[in-house]
Amino acid sequence: MRKSHWIAGVLLMAAFAPVIAQQKGADRNVSWERELKETLAAAEIEGRVTAIGRPGDDRESFFKKFQEKYPKIKIEYTLMRPSNLAPRLLAEQQKSVFLWDVMVEGGNNVANVLKPAGATADIRDYLIRDPRVVGDSNWRGGFEDGYRLSDNIGIYSFAVSTSVGPYVNRDLVSKQELSGLKDLIDPKWKGKIVINDPRLPAHGQIMLASMAFAEGNEYIRKIMVDQNPVYVTDVRQLTQWLATGRYPIAIGADTAMLDNLKKKGVGKGVETLLTSGIPKTISGVTVNVFKNPPHPAAAKIFIHWMLGQEGQKAFSDQVGETNSRRVDVKEAEPESAPDWSRIQEYTFSLQRKTGLEALNMIGRMAKEIKQAN
Repeated sequence: MRKSHWIAGVLLMAAFAPVIAQQKGADRNVSWERELKETLAAAEIEGRVTAIGRPGDDRESFFKKFQEKYPKIKIEYTLMRPSNLAPRLLAEQQKSVFLWDVMVEGGNNVANVLKPAGATADIRDYLIRDPRVVGDSNWRGGFEDGYRLSDNIGIYSFAVSTSVGPYVNRDLVSKQELSGLKDLIDPKWKGKIVINDPRLPAHGQIMLASMAFAEGNEYIRKIMVDQNPVYVTDVRQLTQWLATGRYPIAIGADTAMLDNLKKKGVGKGVETLLTSGIPKTISGVTVNVFKNPPHPAAAKIFIHWMLGQEGQKAFSDQVGETNSRRVDVKEAEPESAPDWSRIQEYTFSLQRKTGLEALNMIGRMAKEIKQAN
């Protein structure tokens, strides 16, 4: 009798197993949906989120898309270069002043400066496990690749950009005169190259690190010493000089500013020094949350929107320049897209250890050269 009861019980459990599994799945769905609803309510009470992005009308247009989606959460954005932000942010945090919630882009500076200083939070703590956002099927290489592209330090690479080489003003320099990296060390270009100060973790340092990976450290030293370049801290000034022809070659120009100048008819002859010598240097386009964000719920809603299809499409449409890792967002620059199926095989990522070591090497070399002179 007991045996028959036991068999009946087993059969009953087997019969209802699919229903139980379905209910558990429903509970999980309700869990993230409830979290999203409650977080949004808390964010609307906070009433604002403070964000930082690179300068440019395109970045401003992007942030406004969030405001359109969430009118009850005012987005207060500051457009600032990461290299300018870092010292200010660290000084504020040392005084226990926490003004900022999130930053879009600036991954190299975050990985090399802010994260080691403990100025950022782990973005995992600000994710809502919405399968529409964190589901592997939504991302090229899977969702977790966004962490691995930055060596799992707690920032997220939602898109990828690739190094395109130094810039040349073709109104002044023909392709016959200058067609590859090795041509840059020709004595004829002495005094005609302007470089964004490579002592700082910014555009110039990034580009020189990529070039060093392709041509070696001695090649970089020849450019930085023998070619007697002009060093400029202000990347806007450097880009302006390149576009107007004051200097025909620039290392570390600002792409967004250059595009804006071209729209105004200035610097239309400027192009990248395309060369097979530069490897496709991977630079993750990142989003991160700062330590002790003043509006944690609103920061969480921003991250949820940013990594969703709507936020990624907004970034791709408004900013371009990079290729989103989401499969449901069209690549903005398909000609520069990496081989997504082999993304982890790229040997030089600016947010990984090898990339950070190269950046630090360039910084040290630049300081040594400056002191020697």
